[in-house]
Amino acid sequence: YNDELKASQRIAVRMGIVFGLLSGWVFCMAYIVYASGFYFGILLGDDSNYNKSYVSKILSTILIIGRRITFFAYVTHFLQSVEQARSAITLVFRLIDDEDTHEVKPKEIPRNSSDVYPIIDLNGDIQFENVSFAYPARPSILALREITLVARAGETTAFVGSSGSGKSTCISLLLRYYELSSGRITMNGQSIADCNEKELRKHIGVVGQEPVLFSTTIYENIRYGRVHATKDDIEQAAKQANAHDFIMNLPQKYETIVGEQSVQLSGGEKQRIALARALVKKPNLLLLDEPTSALDNAGEKLVQEALDSSCAGRTTIVIAHRLKTIQNAHHIYVFANGNIIEEGTHATLMAQKNSKYRLMVDAQQTESTQAEVNERIDEVELEQRQNQKYEDSRSFNKNETIDAHANKMLASSTPFSQSIFLRLLFMNKQEWIPILIACVACLISGATQSLAVVLLEKTTNAKCTYEKRRHGVLSLSYWFVVLGIGVLAARVIQVRI
Repeated sequence: YNDELKASQRIAVRMGIVFGLLSGWVFCMAYIVYASGFYFGILLGDDSNYNKSYVSKILSTILIIGRRITFFAYVTHFLQSVEQARSAITLVFRLIDDEDTHEVKPKEIPRNSSDVYPIIDLNGDIQFENVSFAYPARPSILALREITLVARAGETTAFVGSSGSGKSTCISLLLRYYELSSGRITMNGQSIADCNEKELRKHIGVVGQEPVLFSTTIYENIRYGRVHATKDDIEQAAKQANAHDFIMNLPQKYETIVGEQSVQLSGGEKQRIALARALVKKPNLLLLDEPTSALDNAGEKLVQEALDSSCAGRTTIVIAHRLKTIQNAHHIYVFANGNIIEEGTHATLMAQKNSKYRLMVDAQQTESTQAEVNERIDEVELEQRQNQKYEDSRSFNKNETIDAHANKMLASSTPFSQSIFLRLLFMNKQEWIPILIACVACLISGATQSLAVVLLEKTTNAKCTYEKRRHGVLSLSYWFVVLGIGVLAARVIQVRI
């Protein structure tokens, strides 16, 4: 991650130096104008026509010119935003102005005509024949390595394995999100590469790990699976997904508005609505990508029952994290590093003593047993707390107040808990040297304004003899030059870091 950011870091550093120099140089020039103006003004004292009224004219002229110059320093901040916008819009204009000169093949033109794209029959077997694939962003790394598998029609086929082993890649290729690097995928003997993507996806239902529900009614969320579905179709799909009963218990039933990010529904309820949305299109192929991995035991049980009834007699491919959910699958493929290392039924894989699948099942059973014990302990503790609250509510409220006070005291004892700024510095303590340098540069940059006012006041209010006045103004002019150089350096460091 850091290596990928190095190029952007170099560009940001160069931009910081350029805009720091620009802003600092403008302030530096303003102070040099002050210095040269006062220096020229004091030289006019040698002129025989010099008079006191001329001092005010010189002072006014110097201040006006200096202020006009400093105005450009504030404009540089907007120039930086303009340059960033220009860099971003270049890509947009390049895309708009790009003329597609290469010859377009008829196959690349999306149509719904069955003459160009034959209608695919999903009632047969699904086969992967020596399929290899690499993502466009990482063409040198194969996500799948010449895999061959078969998902029988009307049966449930399960993909298991660790993260990044290629399971979800198979789903993406079935939906034609990407083109194969080599090999082919067939459905009922027909290559999916010869079929229209829209027609293909129309017959496939997908349920993911985190389904997306829109901020509208439950009825509309299910209807998005098939726009022309009738009310009976939607209710039937909800019944198949075991969602109809809990929907009817809601105040507005199917007209209940799903809140933002579905906060009004539990995880199991969201999954069942998503399953109903997939089933309302009456798909020939159902793809399930770890649909129960993010649910608790209660929600998993309800969703699994809905999945089992929905998969009966339908071609189904399941990606499973919790292996107990695919024990009834007709065939199981075990993935590792883009390869299929084992295959068979649950019984045959468990019969192999040192199989990868058996090791994963044994490990999950140990974790599941401990999780069930912890869940039971939590239920008992919750029941005890509820009984205590029912028996003596006043005592409970008193204890609750004491606990809240204790938590507040504990929070206040945490380092920097009362200051967001100090907490932020504490979290970035590894960068304390650049932060310290930048803070000092900001202080210097801000202090130059006040110092400039002090120098102006001392220069204009000098009351002494001519010789002393000339020496004092010349000294203050030199200090203006020093101040200009200082603000130039401070601005560069401030913007650079």
